[in-house]
Amino acid sequence: MPSASPYLSLIIPCYRQEKIIIANLRQLLSALDKTRYSYEIIVVIDGEIDQTFAKIKKTEQTSFPRSFTDVGNGRAGHCIEQ
Repeated sequence: MPSASPYLSLIIPCYRQEKIIIANLRQLLSALDKTRYSYEIIVVIDGEIDQTFAKIKKTEQTSFPRSFTDVGNGRAGHCIEQ
């Protein structure tokens, strides 16, 4: 149940996860959809050397009615500032 003002913010750090990220996100979304809480998911890609975020964005357009955000290659402070 995503909304404009989420009750829960999940920050998922990713590094070299292209092989498993889609399956993991599907499991996470399935569990979250069973709760009564609104939520947002923030995917943090730090030093991407594979296609993790590209896979998320490609799949998001067809399977995920959610918004995923890549805050870029930065440290924890950078992510918090975003």
